[in-house]
Amino acid sequence: MAEKSKSGFMLGLSLFAIILLGEMLCFLVVDFNSVYRLIEKEDQATAVLAGDEQRLWVRETAEGIHRSVLYETGIWPGIQRFMLPPPEDSTKILDNFGRKDFFPYVEGRLKVVNLAIYLALYRVAGLITWLPVLSLFFLPLLLDAHYTRKRKQYNFQYASPTVQRIGIRTVAFMVITILPLLLISPLPVPPHSAPLMVLLVALAIWAMVRNLPKRI
Repeated sequence: MAEKSKSGFMLGLSLFAIILLGEMLCFLVVDFNSVYRLIEKEDQATAVLAGDEQRLWVRETAEGIHRSVLYETGIWPGIQRFMLPPPEDSTKILDNFGRKDFFPYVEGRLKVVNLAIYLALYRVAGLITWLPVLSLFFLPLLLDAHYTRKRKQYNFQYASPTVQRIGIRTVAFMVITILPLLLISPLPVPPHSAPLMVLLVALAIWAMVRNLPKRI
């Protein structure tokens, strides 16, 4: 059983790594305007689903985090200094090769990566807006699972280890695999995808807690 669980974990991890690598490679070939249009599509979808006020909050939150993390800390200017030559540097090697071919490509990729980071932060901010509503669903589920387990401890009802194991694997799969892939996906992600994922995680936790062993 342990070997089967280990092989399943390794298979899932390998699949995640392959998909993640594929998404990262997409950002090496996609252009800046395509990522910008992707953000605009998701921004419009947020306005339709949650309203202009909510869309404005999501944009301002994402822009604030993006600015604080990348620019106010000096991380992004440092990356640019490391990856790109200073404008005043005009040696023959850079003139003949770097400035015409290589460094313009690197600069374009850096712009795409910068915008992709903003896109991920935009999606995180969109998820945050759903948390107050999702808590109204999550907390009753958690309380129900807790008291159901307590009742099983006293009346000797059966706690299914299979259901518990499925719940644990579902939570791990959604949090470790699906969530990161949604955040950096080069394809449009509907605004309600993240809350639906959280609901699935809540249901999995509910099933897991209900079937925890009577003694831990």
